[in-house]
Amino acid sequence: MDVPAVIAVEAGLSFLGMGVRPPTPDWGAILNDGYSYIDQTPWLVIAGGIPIVLATLGFTFLGEALRDIFDPKLRKDL
Repeated sequence: MDVPAVIAVEAGLSFLGMGVRPPTPDWGAILNDGYSYIDQTPWLVIAGGIPIVLATLGFTFLGEALRDIFDPKLRKDL
């Protein structure tokens, strides 16, 4: 359930320059590279942000579905 938060924190730290080192590809570093050209090509930031949003939403929905399946308190079996 914490995977989306970890993805967002890691991307945020990399965006600020406190993440992984530059030869390693990272979503936050990609956003930071696109941010420097936002006035000329705003699609770089959009294209860099969409994978972060999709990954966090995907893990959120997966976690919610697994919780609904495996949590005995939420089962409504007769």
